[in-house]
Amino acid sequence: MLYDKLREEAFAEAKEDYAKAVVKYERDLAVAKKTSGMKLPKKPVEPTESNFQFTQFSQMANFTMGPFNRFYSKGGGTYLHAVTPGTYRIFGQVDPLNGMGVCYCMGSVTFTAEAGKIVDLGTMTTDLANSGPAEKGDSSSPRLAAMTLALDPVDDTTPVDPRLSSLPRIPADLHAAGKVANYMGIAISRLPAIKGVLGYQRDRIIDRKATTETAAPASLEGGQVVLEAPNAQN
Repeated sequence: MLYDKLREEAFAEAKEDYAKAVVKYERDLAVAKKTSGMKLPKKPVEPTESNFQFTQFSQMANFTMGPFNRFYSKGGGTYLHAVTPGTYRIFGQVDPLNGMGVCYCMGSVTFTAEAGKIVDLGTMTTDLANSGPAEKGDSSSPRLAAMTLALDPVDDTTPVDPRLSSLPRIPADLHAAGKVANYMGIAISRLPAIKGVLGYQRDRIIDRKATTETAAPASLEGGQVVLEAPNAQN
């Protein structure tokens, strides 16, 4: 796997850097011991498989949905993207130009993009439950969390652009996903509850399909989807 190769190369480079750092440390330590009042240098930490930090695969494999590849129509639009087959998590809403937006760090969903198939995620709409004015005492300005979109899964009422209606498509098999780190350092929120898929009990994520609580982050085998979607769309 390409990711494993990249990690191995980075780990080997880190080991080489460590060896050089040890030589410098021993040299500086010898000087410090001979010099009165000189602070002893900090001993470098040897990189190991357990402490080596490398960019997660999900960060390297993400893609942005929108603003390109859009089939525009009155009242909204449809985005069609070609992606590498695999399992993806909806990470949040981010403006790729300035890096601002909202992370669904506290709860989201995953779906699998199958090779040679059009997977319909459904429709992104405004989350009416979170679209009101900021609560008294809320220090966020503007209240970015209020920008959170809701995801309506595919059903009989899901609109299909006429230009795509002749193409076969399958509804995305959505599954509740656990919490993730806020890699981008943006506002933190969560994807609104989805009937039969995703629910919440305070800060705990409920997997409605399995009717069990997700206490730990769900494992990711694919990348992440970053939404750049100010309007209703599917």
